[in-house]
Amino acid sequence: MAKSENYKIFERKLKDVNYKKKRLSLLEQLDSLDEEILTERDRISKELSFFERALDSLEDMDKNIIESNYLEKISMVKIAEETNYATSVCSRKKVKAVKNLMYLMTGIKED
Repeated sequence: MAKSENYKIFERKLKDVNYKKKRLSLLEQLDSLDEEILTERDRISKELSFFERALDSLEDMDKNIIESNYLEKISMVKIAEETNYATSVCSRKKVKAVKNLMYLMTGIKED
């Protein structure tokens, strides 16, 4: 028995259902990933904002040492040269600044 044109069209639609199910599943996974990405972006943004506020509360010299050493990866020797302080002074200031940041951000205080 020969298949009618309507039958053939409908049969193609039936075969298309599996493709559409798989596509829908992938789209749902992408939606889930989008939500995870947005959540992660918001979390990181808040964390960086908190860090920036804590960093801004430091004295300018301490802030400069932290930014230069940790964020810009400049050596303490180079920082000392740029600031006209001895390397040992810059190192002590760095330790003090890190402890201040640690206290501001975590509540943990070290002497």
